[in-house]
Amino acid sequence: MSVPLPEFRKYYLASGWRIFMGVVAPLLIALFVGMPLLWWRGKPMPLLTALYCLIPLGFALLFLYGLMEAAWGYITITTEGITESGVLGRHQLVWVEIKGYRISKNYLRLFPVDARKRPVKIGLLTEEIEKIARWITSYYPNLSPQEATETNVPPEPFASPAGQTARTKQRTEAQQTARLLNRASWIVAAWLIFYPAPYTLAVMAGILLPLGAAVAQGLYPGLLRPDEPDGSGTASLGFALILPGVGLFVRMLFDMELVSVAAVQRWAYPVGGGFALLLVAGSWRHLVGKNRDSGQLIIILTAALFFGYSAPVAYNVAFDAGLPAYYAPRLLRKYINNDEFSGFMAIVQPWGPLRDSAGVHVSRTQYQRLRPGTLVRVRLMPGALGIAWFRTVE
Repeated sequence: MSVPLPEFRKYYLASGWRIFMGVVAPLLIALFVGMPLLWWRGKPMPLLTALYCLIPLGFALLFLYGLMEAAWGYITITTEGITESGVLGRHQLVWVEIKGYRISKNYLRLFPVDARKRPVKIGLLTEEIEKIARWITSYYPNLSPQEATETNVPPEPFASPAGQTARTKQRTEAQQTARLLNRASWIVAAWLIFYPAPYTLAVMAGILLPLGAAVAQGLYPGLLRPDEPDGSGTASLGFALILPGVGLFVRMLFDMELVSVAAVQRWAYPVGGGFALLLVAGSWRHLVGKNRDSGQLIIILTAALFFGYSAPVAYNVAFDAGLPAYYAPRLLRKYINNDEFSGFMAIVQPWGPLRDSAGVHVSRTQYQRLRPGTLVRVRLMPGALGIAWFRTVE
């Protein structure tokens, strides 16, 4: 028995999810926008503060885009064909132009016979999606990932059996490599945050793992990507690219303070920019063409921001073989800063390269012992990359 064609009209996101997005997304947007405003209040804007601010602002833009798509995105079904409309534009496929479909964990995609045209994407949270999917699956064939060519890998209709076997083997190796790198990233991040010993080895692991993930993209072209592949033939390296940088970032917050954040910029910009270009070069197949997915740029930007700052700073500290200089400025006052990981602050007199009174982080035990006029011992290091850093000594 044939399945009747769905009703000819516009189909929006299911009403329950539209209400959910309308309530939750504005709250999250306000939260992420408010975080930089709190950091900016009464503070300068060096690179570290800008790094803090760009990440939540990026997430705020992401939720804003999702909210706009929930409000104005829809699918139109007519007698002629189906049209996908969204914030970034619209495109249509006539019924006779459709080659087949694929269903992933988030979308039902309709692929055209003409490879130059873009597929139509229907979210699985669309209203009456069961009725739409029932008709499509009864009328069109289910395409395999190789036929859908979602990975932008050129089709090989005349490939020999040996060539097809080699391609399948390469895809399997890429997926295994992604799993290995992603699992290693969780281990390295936990190692850096909770027990970084041996210290230099932990730091090198945090630096080399994201670089290894970026190189893996070049070794398996079109088979690895930074973001979640959404059921395609590619595997995600998102965790391997971001988590080690997060681990390095948190470890540096615990272990040291910089005399001048501006001194990091001459390293952070080329390191972060070079890492971003390396990721873009490995992901260009997914950034251009009819199946382009610009959403992975968020992953690339986040990974480059964390790596660009954390890698040179961590290397500068872990491999610093310079001679320390010790200072003992007097305590002026102390307070607890609840906005930071190590929030026990001591305001001390000018010392060494600092010409004004400044705050230094101290441990909880040291904070409890300090009284106005007490000497606070500080160890100043030159840094392996010439970025001076210091920490208090109990």
